[in-house]
Amino acid sequence: MSIRDIQRMARGDLHLEMSIPAFYFPAGDVEEEPVSCTVRDHTKFAPVGALDGGDYAQRQDTTPKLILNADEIPAPARNAVVLVEVGEAYRLSVVHPRDCDDFPCDVTRLSAAAAAEFEAPE
Repeated sequence: MSIRDIQRMARGDLHLEMSIPAFYFPAGDVEEEPVSCTVRDHTKFAPVGALDGGDYAQRQDTTPKLILNADEIPAPARNAVVLVEVGEAYRLSVVHPRDCDDFPCDVTRLSAAAAAEFEAPE
């Protein structure tokens, strides 16, 4: 077994354990039929600014990222919307190249009002 095969298996296991259910709207349109999928939420926090010239941050800047599984969403598109739960949805702003079976995506969180327009099917 090659190191690439081991990596692919490990990421598959990671996705199974750490993913959350979601719905993918390919064109980012509320009228569209969503695709059921799972995603991993990788929101990172980074300290921004120095308080009193020291090493303390004035605030935290967030960089939201979702990891989509290529078996579920074979070709994620920019501007697609991923609904994670009622009132929480993200628009894909950058879809990075496929890495094993994952598509890392930089996303922008929609406002609560915009997210409320997207509904999960029954």
